[in-house]
Amino acid sequence: MSMLLSPKIIPGSLHAANKSACDWGWQGYVAYGCQNYVVVVDPKTSQVLQTLQNHAAPICGIKWHQEKFYHDLHSPYDLKLAAANTAGYILIWDIRAGALLNDFVEANKLPVCMEWLTGHDVSHDLLLVLYNPNVMILWNSDTGVKLWKKTFTDTVVQMVIDPFKNTNMTVMSTDWIMLVTDLSLSQAPSEKGRKFYMSNNAASPSGSLTSTSTSNLNRNLGSQTKSTIQRIKSVYGDLRGGKTEEELEATCDCLQIAYLKASRNHVLILFPREILILDMEIGQSLGSFSIEGSSPSFQAVYPCQQRDILFLLHENGSISMRAIRSPPAVPYMEDDDPEHVLSQRISLDIIYDIKCHSDVFRLSRASRLMGFCVDPVYECQNVIILGDGRCLFWALSPPAGASSFHKENLKWKSLPDFVEVDRFKNEYEQMSLNEVIPCLLSFGDDQMKKKYS
Repeated sequence: MSMLLSPKIIPGSLHAANKSACDWGWQGYVAYGCQNYVVVVDPKTSQVLQTLQNHAAPICGIKWHQEKFYHDLHSPYDLKLAAANTAGYILIWDIRAGALLNDFVEANKLPVCMEWLTGHDVSHDLLLVLYNPNVMILWNSDTGVKLWKKTFTDTVVQMVIDPFKNTNMTVMSTDWIMLVTDLSLSQAPSEKGRKFYMSNNAASPSGSLTSTSTSNLNRNLGSQTKSTIQRIKSVYGDLRGGKTEEELEATCDCLQIAYLKASRNHVLILFPREILILDMEIGQSLGSFSIEGSSPSFQAVYPCQQRDILFLLHENGSISMRAIRSPPAVPYMEDDDPEHVLSQRISLDIIYDIKCHSDVFRLSRASRLMGFCVDPVYECQNVIILGDGRCLFWALSPPAGASSFHKENLKWKSLPDFVEVDRFKNEYEQMSLNEVIPCLLSFGDDQMKKKYS
């Protein structure tokens, strides 16, 4: 496919508003904001392919259009991109032609989050935008028409859509996280979903969560086990007549929320030094893990779809990969001795163990971290955008002397290391995460697996 290139502008240092304004599209290109310009980079050659320059203010958000639908003459394939700036304008670009398709604005509102709605046959051009402080609008990006507008009672800072069910959405405020189950095209969602209130706790650096729901006011889910997060309470309804002072104290430590793409109804909550996993369907915490005191704090997270694996960006610019821990013992069978089963102490916590880590490089004031994204197709390469305009591409490679991880003699102990793309071998460039990382066995030991097969 030919691309009509516009005059290139050499990208330089980034504006403070360009932080997190980057996205890796399904088409294989990386786009990020540099001052008032949108820069499109080809990860294979590390070359700038396109520079778009019609924005009158710094870029604050970028989102590639999702192409996961049937294409024909009426719905042709194209390279479409949505870019928002601090003036409130959202511009829709045709990257191949370098042309502006449409633009629309919400007066005196700053866009903070954008999501393309997928799974709707009515239209493939629906863009959901969250504005600061508490406004959410569903736009038809093709015509620039508002389909609906929702104003929340509290400040909302982030939203994520459930990858398994497009009517579910989780929104995050400064002091709560709410599950919305009535996201539709015809009307704005309500605020009757289950809420998880965040409160500061002296015993924990990241705060705590309390779950409430408006659907059932008389049921108390009660206790938690010692193996789960003891400081997370799951209670239906506010039976105390109002929130306590601790719950009214907003915590700004929550950096990001994201749905786990490998597990249904699981939401990940990222704190600077801890990660919590919640099941939004049952309203319970499933597990958590934190990092050591000497380790660098978290900055961003990307949950993978092909494997239950997390890519984590740290404050020193390094990237770590964590894989979910396999069950330590075989699940009990019907004829097993109950005392023997209890003696095994099978843990049901969801824990992600660190498996590999990238090299650490020195960050200066000019090279602060501005963006992090992962290839959504292969999920083996990722990029870090620095404040001085550099794009650092990293990739996972199999162990030395192995073509993949699907051999019997290869275990988790020989997981790959991060390598720079210029040292990444050609035969591994098109390997996906399915080929690099094996599928975990649901049973902990091969001999025990044969026993129950």
